[in-house]
Amino acid sequence: MTLLNEKSKILIDNREKDNRIPNILKNKRIPILFENLEIGNYIIEDLIIERRTSKDFIASIFDGRIFQQANKITSFTNKAILLIEGLLQNELEYVKNKNSIYGTLLSFSIIL
Repeated sequence: MTLLNEKSKILIDNREKDNRIPNILKNKRIPILFENLEIGNYIIEDLIIERRTSKDFIASIFDGRIFQQANKITSFTNKAILLIEGLLQNELEYVKNKNSIYGTLLSFSIIL
């Protein structure tokens, strides 16, 4: 059983082809379509999902990429998910100002 209607497909960014998520979706017979997405990694109707590894999430905070992407996403929809893969705790060991990470997570929980 799938929650999508028969014509719906999950749009997946081409850069996600080597990720395990598309294979899981295929194995569950959920229809997917790979495209070059301008925003997000996955789109399900009007829901945009941005996937990050915990390491890349922290790096993107400090270089500002994540904030630019969040602005783009919220300009398209008010339905968004930030999916952080991996253990954030392990990456926090290498961060001097942990409050910057916690603040970003808090702000994203409000705006996304």
